[in-house]
Amino acid sequence: MLSGVGRNDSNAWQHFYDRYKVLVYMCGKRYGFSPMDLDDLLSRVMSKCFTSSVGQGGHAILSYDRSKGRFRDYFCRIVSNEAITMLREMKRRREVPTENSDGKEFDIADENAEASMQKEYRMCLLNEAFQQVKRELPSRQIQAFIAVRMDGVSPKRISQMQNVSLATVYNDITAVTDAMRKIVSQLEEE
Repeated sequence: MLSGVGRNDSNAWQHFYDRYKVLVYMCGKRYGFSPMDLDDLLSRVMSKCFTSSVGQGGHAILSYDRSKGRFRDYFCRIVSNEAITMLREMKRRREVPTENSDGKEFDIADENAEASMQKEYRMCLLNEAFQQVKRELPSRQIQAFIAVRMDGVSPKRISQMQNVSLATVYNDITAVTDAMRKIVSQLEEE
């Protein structure tokens, strides 16, 4: 995906935007930003990801240097730095939110912010993997996974409802889990 964005592939760019927009919004909500502020944060982050120098065809170039570490760490630093910059600007204008969307006060220098952002990033990847798995695997497997892992229905009950053996239910759940692990692993390498 990143190499496609670097080549200005419109499909890769859309995939990049869709994946990382969710992460930016999750982070911004944690800082208590309004919907308008979330859009501003997204705009700032996306523009920071690309150099101001222009590549072939007049397109901005992805500014990420692989030799400096993983892209997700680079991206999370940009999101966090831009959110803090916005909060400081808002403070100067006396517009700083004092609590996040949960109603809890937040600290700009929160030492757990990095871990929290990594967790949110992981959730974005899991969601993307699940959406892909839903398109690729049989609906019976997806239904068994959702019912048992997400809704807490007993595997025995699912085997009765689907009229399959208990072993089949466990195999279906394992198939979905394995497929998601594989996709997340691939997404982490992008």
